Amino acid sequence: MPSRTCVLIEDSKTQALILSKQICQMGWNGTICRSVEELDRQVWDSVPDMLLMDLYLEKGESIEHLPKLRDRWPNVPVTVMTAGASETEVFDCLQRAKAAGADFVIRKPFDATALGDLLQDAERIVEGGSRRRHVLVTDDSATVLKIVRRCLSSDSIRVSTATTMEDTLDRLTYDMVDLVVADIFMPGIGGIEGIMRIRKSWPDLKVLAMSGGYEASGTQTDALKAAEKIGADGVIRKPFSPEDIQARVEDLLGGGVEHEACLAG
Repeated sequence: MPSRTCVLIEDSKTQALILSKQICQMGWNGTICRSVEELDRQVWDSVPDMLLMDLYLEKGESIEHLPKLRDRWPNVPVTVMTAGASETEVFDCLQRAKAAGADFVIRKPFDATALGDLLQDAERIVEGGSRRRHVLVTDDSATVLKIVRRCLSSDSIRVSTATTMEDTLDRLTYDMVDLVVADIFMPGIGGIEGIMRIRKSWPDLKVLAMSGGYEASGTQTDALKAAEKIGADGVIRKPFSPEDIQARVEDLLGGGVEHEACLAG
C-alpha cells in the first residue's frame, strides 16, 4: 500500500521539522510548506491525504484560506492547530477554525499519540468518507483513564481524556466529540454539574456517567440516579468489566463499534 502524504503548513522551521519527523515515523510522507503561497507552488497539482496547518502564519490566519483549499480538495481532511497566547484565545481560535470548516482542531503542544489519532482519522476519511467517532473520557484517576482508553480505542473509535469537567467543557467548545464518559465524583465542579452544563450547551451530545462511590451508604446508587435525572443517556457502576463498558458505549453510539480484546487489569 502506498504511503499517505500529509502536507504540513507551518512557518516555524523548528516545529515543522519536529512534526514532519513524527509524521514520517508513523509511516506517512511529510511535506513542509512555510505558507499557503508555498503550498500553491509546491503541491497544488497533487492531492494530499491530509492538511495539517497552523492557525497563525507570518502573513495572517490560515483559516481565511480554507474556502479555497476546500474548493480545490473537497475530500481532503484538514486539521487546524494553534498554541495561542492564552487559554481564551486558544479556544476562540479553534472554535473559529471549526466553524470555518476544519475537520479537526487541536491545541499545541500535542503528543505523538494525538498526532497518530489525527493521521488514523484522516486515513479513515480518505478510505471510507467518515471519521472515527470520538469518545472523551473524564476522570481524576489516571488508572481509570488508562483502562477505559485501552478498552474503547479501536478502528472505529478514538479516545481522548481529561482529568476534570472543567477541561472537558473547554474541550467541547472546539473539538468534535460524540460521547462523554464522565465520572461523577471529581474535584472542581464535578460530574453532576458538568453533565448539567453539557445538557444546556450540547443537548444532542451523548453522556455516559460512571461512579465508584460507596455502595454501602447508597452514595453510588444515588449519584447514578441523579445523573440519569439530569439527562445522562446511560450510567455504569465501577468497577466494570471491559465487555460492560464496551457494550454501553456501543449502545449509545448506535452500534457498529469494533473492539479488540482488552484486560481491565
